[in-house]
Amino acid sequence: MIEGFRCITSRYRKRAQRGTGVKLMGIKSLESNYNHTAHTYNPHLHIIVATKEMGEIIIQEWLAKWKNNWAIRKCQDIRPVKDLESSLVEIIKYGSKIFTEPDIKNRSKNRDNSLIHEQHCIIFLKP
Repeated sequence: MIEGFRCITSRYRKRAQRGTGVKLMGIKSLESNYNHTAHTYNPHLHIIVATKEMGEIIIQEWLAKWKNNWAIRKCQDIRPVKDLESSLVEIIKYGSKIFTEPDIKNRSKNRDNSLIHEQHCIIFLKP
């Protein structure tokens, strides 16, 4: 996911340098929820960008990159920021979480049957 996102932003950085595209700017963080009952993961990005146009570009490129195998449009959430401070806190907190086994009793057990759920990108936009 990180490498895929890096490819998208690099492409648009080059286009902006050539004067043929918009420069994407924002803050992102990766979150992955774990369902200990089903032993599945749900990795997704939280992103704050400056404009709705940037958000739509990211979603369009994201869907093109994953070609419906891993990402679908209805899972891409785009909405305006209502409170910038709380949205920034929401983004920043994911970068500071400690990674541990969620079920302490099963910490030493090997879990080879874990799956990855659909990836999706949540974009919060500045109003």
